[in-house]
Amino acid sequence: MDLRAIPITIVGAGAIGGTVGAFLTQAGYDVTLVDIVPEHVRAMNDGGLRITGVRGDHTYPVRAALASDLRGPLGPTILCVKGHFTAAAMEQIGPLLAPDGFVLSLQNGLNEEVIAAAVGADRTVGAFVHFGADYIEPGLIQLGNEQTIHIGELDGSITPRVEALRGALSNVMPTEITTNLWGFLWGKLVYGAMAFLLSTVDATVPEIIDNALGMR
Repeated sequence: MDLRAIPITIVGAGAIGGTVGAFLTQAGYDVTLVDIVPEHVRAMNDGGLRITGVRGDHTYPVRAALASDLRGPLGPTILCVKGHFTAAAMEQIGPLLAPDGFVLSLQNGLNEEVIAAAVGADRTVGAFVHFGADYIEPGLIQLGNEQTIHIGELDGSITPRVEALRGALSNVMPTEITTNLWGFLWGKLVYGAMAFLLSTVDATVPEIIDNALGMR
């Protein structure tokens, strides 16, 4: 599978989606960034997507469209919306997805289950995203750090499409294929749970572990 020869749709052009779309476009992929914010779409189309941060300050010419203008059939589709918008996004994407199309989730949480319920597990690919970025304002994203992306099939198999996705996403961040996708996703949820706990108390993780009340 050669993803350079297939149009790629990225739904959700914020911090993660915008970063991925900009670097894929720069690498020669045919990418359309889709978002619900008119000002952001207009800014990207008029002046490009500016990304500041750890890789400097650069503006990338990109193609963007409003979600309301999304049309099918859709091939490879990368979903980057907030987790609580996944079901609504899939209501729109599902009917537009081509028979050989698929959805890659670059999100936090267990959204792969929601996606699979909408289009089937065989058309769902998951990922553990660890790099940090922030949406600052329309047309501007700040890249905070560079970390490896881990992608995988839901059943742990290694397929031509995850090989192709690894090749494509390596233009964005170092990318590896995992046969233990769910381990990565649940691990991130556990880490998040600890972070939420730390936000409520004045203590570190080791201090909480050493405290009987904290462990309870």
